[in-house]
Amino acid sequence: MEKYHSGIILIGIFFGIIGFGVCVIFMPLQIALLCGLFTAGLYILVLNIIMYRHTRKYIDDEKIGSEILLKEAANYYSKGKLICSGRLYLTRDCLVFISHEKKQMLKEEMPICTLASVQHGVLSGHICGLKLVINDGSEKGYFVNSKVENYLAELSQLMGLRSS
Repeated sequence: MEKYHSGIILIGIFFGIIGFGVCVIFMPLQIALLCGLFTAGLYILVLNIIMYRHTRKYIDDEKIGSEILLKEAANYYSKGKLICSGRLYLTRDCLVFISHEKKQMLKEEMPICTLASVQHGVLSGHICGLKLVINDGSEKGYFVNSKVENYLAELSQLMGLRSS
């Protein structure tokens, strides 16, 4: 959540300036300045609370049960369609996907030994991401924001250790 703080502060300052600009038309300068500061502070506080409540449910890494090598927000694709959004975890034994959905929580564990190959490929039209080919020939894919290469390297290394 720390990576969102600078963006939230900048947005709060922006709305504080807008609040100041609107208030300066109707009120004296000192009161308008206080209104702008109050608007910025209130906006920052409310957005931080919303982001904390929204991201708090994804921080529970104890659900995984083993050492986490990599974790990242991801979108899960199957047969060219987006199934759901969630978080992708890589452990020494398996790849775990946990969805963000509250009503129907999806937790899918895929042992490394069931993977035939991993590659950087097209998941749905123009979306590139982590493409997994399973031993039975089926394909699954995950769009991982920034760490596709890290996942490919770690998975290739783990698959090499399992096969030898």
